[in-house]
Amino acid sequence: MNVRTLLVVCGAIAMVVALTTGTSGFSSATADRSVTVSVAEDDTALLGVERSLSGVTNGTTNLTVAVTNQFSDTSFTNVEVRVGDRSTSLATTTGLTPGDRETVTFTSVSCDETIRLTATGPAVTVTLTRSVSCQ
Repeated sequence: MNVRTLLVVCGAIAMVVALTTGTSGFSSATADRSVTVSVAEDDTALLGVERSLSGVTNGTTNLTVAVTNQFSDTSFTNVEVRVGDRSTSLATTTGLTPGDRETVTFTSVSCDETIRLTATGPAVTVTLTRSVSCQ
């Protein structure tokens, strides 16, 4: 056998071995990660929400909703408060910036209505659903 034939045979064997052995890679991995979640009351949350009722008459009331941005570095570009089929936007042209507080009053709200609040900003969305309770 000459040197050229020996090199071709060795090369062929090396290719077969390389093609039939694994790469020692992995196809999946798992990791345990811990998560901490804190729950706050509506008025002390990062998006603070306060509700107040006045003048309950015949199953309806006047509802005032105050929203305070208590984030230190996040502004909300849209804050919508919806009660039944009525809604209003609280974010002004500059948005609801940290420390800002906006208030809206809905009149003649049924005591069994639902309040829905949605606030959106860069990389954050806050949603809240609460009941109007006249008791």
